[in-house]
Amino acid sequence: MPKNFRDLSEREILALAISLEEEDIPTYSDIAEAMRENYPGTAHVFAAMSEEENGHRYRLLELYHTKVGDHIPLIRLRMLKVSWSGSHSGCSVLSVSIKCAFKWY
Repeated sequence: MPKNFRDLSEREILALAISLEEEDIPTYSDIAEAMRENYPGTAHVFAAMSEEENGHRYRLLELYHTKVGDHIPLIRLRMLKVSWSGSHSGCSVLSVSIKCAFKWY
């Protein structure tokens, strides 16, 4: 049975934020590569987005290691039950995850 997003610990929310960033990096890189020949300007935007996501991932990993330790639990969006009113997209979950994670600063 999927775990409810609302029941995640701060450690699990931060781990989820890291995993979501890790999923986005190759997605943007693949889009950039596919568009490079015919749409170089758009490809550049997606390549920059991939680099930005990698920066987010790095900062989240740094925060995790500082606050929690070395072991990052495996947690993926598909493993969760997200049930609140409004958007159910990965972006909204990531936004909430990152806001919770950065409360630790």
